[in-house]
Formats: sequence, structure tokens, C-alpha cells
Amino acid sequence: MYPKARNTIALLGIGFALWLGLMGLFISFVPGADAEWFGIAAIFATFGLLSPSWRSRAVAIVLVIGLMWFAWLGYEHGQRYQEWLRQQESLRGTIP
Repeated sequence: MYPKARNTIALLGIGFALWLGLMGLFISFVPGADAEWFGIAAIFATFGLLSPSWRSRAVAIVLVIGLMWFAWLGYEHGQRYQEWLRQQESLRGTIP
């Protein structure tokens, strides 16, 4: 692949991942849905690894790690929410 094409794809991936990441910080999600949002943003950030520039690759690696961290936090938030729903459901069953 040509270096200019690789660089363009890498920069578009990083830019889109940054945009999705920033939007994800301000969007209110159903608990747990932010895991998918940030996971997809991390996938787009991996396109930054195609760049011939080491700086772009370093930014992509940091971005992937950060977005995957937010995805993990979203997953945990979704698990806590599901547990809370199960507790509420069991409480409703005991009250006449």
C-alpha cells in the first residue's frame, strides 16, 4: 500500500475514533451500551497503526488503550445495572 494512502487511512481512523470518543463522553447511554460505543471507537483507532509515522502510531496506541478502558468501565456499569434490575425484580415478587 502507498504511504500516502496508509497515512490518510490512519489519520481518518484516528480522527473518527477521537470524534466518537469525545461524543461518547457527552452522550447518555443505556447502562452498558457505552461499552459497545467505545469498543467501536477503539476499533477505528487501530487503523492509526497503519501510519508510517511513529507519532501517529503512538497516538493510536494510547487512544486504543484509553477507549478500551472506557469500554471496560461501560461493561462493568452494564453488569451492575443488570444485577440491580434482578434485585428489583426479586423484591417486587416478595411484596404483595
